[in-house]
Amino acid sequence: MKKVMYFFAMVALIASMSVFAKIEGTYVIEVSWGGGGGGGGAARGGGERERPEQTLTISVDDEGEYSATYAGGWGGEQEASDIEVEENEFAITFVFEMRGNEFEMTYEGQVEDGEMSGTLTTQMGEMEFTGKLKEEEEEDTEPETEAAEPEVEA
Repeated sequence: MKKVMYFFAMVALIASMSVFAKIEGTYVIEVSWGGGGGGGGAARGGGERERPEQTLTISVDDEGEYSATYAGGWGGEQEASDIEVEENEFAITFVFEMRGNEFEMTYEGQVEDGEMSGTLTTQMGEMEFTGKLKEEEEEDTEPETEAAEPEVEA
């Protein structure tokens, strides 16, 4: 009887690990900011600006507890203040403090085959977003060349 219970416990553990693997990873996020202008830069007189790469990293520990980190936006890197995951669906909230004010953003969506999509909600409204699982950074295959020594005038 103990062997049967052990077997089912192992099956449940393996099944739960495969659910975790569906969503875990670092995703490069693209948000449909709307209104053009590189996310409001033109509207504020800043002209067309390129946004820094934004990533959303979702991790799970050995006990099945999720954590998430947002990085690359103008607010810097931030740990999630709240995260809910059910199978391949998620809701992740980040709270930033900027100039004495709190700024909250919530990513809500789903992940399938290394791609995520959903809605980003902020005080400015709702926007659609997509994300692709970031590939592992490959090692540079080209040999590094030594930098030339600067010339020193006497």
